[in-house]
Amino acid sequence: MLGPVTGIVALNLNGAGNVMIVGASSATTLTINNAGVVATAAGGFTSNAAVGVGQLTTNTMGNVTVGTGTYTGNITGNATFGGAGELLTQQLLQDRLILKGLQVRLTLMIPVL
Repeated sequence: MLGPVTGIVALNLNGAGNVMIVGASSATTLTINNAGVVATAAGGFTSNAAVGVGQLTTNTMGNVTVGTGTYTGNITGNATFGGAGELLTQQLLQDRLILKGLQVRLTLMIPVL
């Protein structure tokens, strides 16, 4: 368990394992570069997130970049995919979604009324 994470420039999660970030957190960039990382920031993240590989579950009030990893949560900023990554979201509030990979999987989870 870690957090809340505030007042730092970068948070890099590179060691395999589960990481729970508690409380509303912010750093200039949260980066995950290990397929074994499963990170959850339940309180949300108010900056940018990069998921090269691995998994991140949070709501981000910034931009999200995904390589071959998986991002689950809402995004207020732009989303960029450069590999065979996966995005599961209910909302993408900006009008910009950049798909650079041929195997990108985008799932919009829209609630049925």
